[in-house]
Amino acid sequence: MSFQQGEQNSPVLDYARSLLVALQTGAQWGHCYQSAYPAFFVFPGLFYPHGTFVEGWVVFKDDHRVVLMEHGWLVSGVRIIDPTIVLGLSPDQPVFYFSGVVRSWEETDALENQLFPHVRFSGYGEDGMGHPGYKAAYEAARRKATEMAIAGKELVEVWATDVSRLMNREEE
Repeated sequence: MSFQQGEQNSPVLDYARSLLVALQTGAQWGHCYQSAYPAFFVFPGLFYPHGTFVEGWVVFKDDHRVVLMEHGWLVSGVRIIDPTIVLGLSPDQPVFYFSGVVRSWEETDALENQLFPHVRFSGYGEDGMGHPGYKAAYEAARRKATEMAIAGKELVEVWATDVSRLMNREEE
């Protein structure tokens, strides 16, 4: 499932609330799972009992490239709460979300002290692509990123294990 701000019947990135959550929890750009997981429990009013923790992919572009990035975020009702993406992108920058694994409050609570993205440590292979939903989300995100890169932009693919690659490129 793909989400972008403004799509009908899809969660919409709540930039202001995401930034508030980021600032109150000390979220860090490039550390989405470590930032989103604790935020899920710090704000039970937002997420209990029907909020979800999502493992999937985001696609966005900047001046020089299109980024396809493995990512984790939260959903509360019809709002995406993403405490890390707001630390790296401006409020008017389009972000496309592709959900691979969506976890309920109970499922997320059971993952305390587990590694993320958890789909990679759940018998679905090192890259998580053995999970049909995760693989479908990656393939859809890859198609979107390729479509966006046609305009002469470099396509950069960032997996959770090599997020430092993206961070180092931004410093250049």
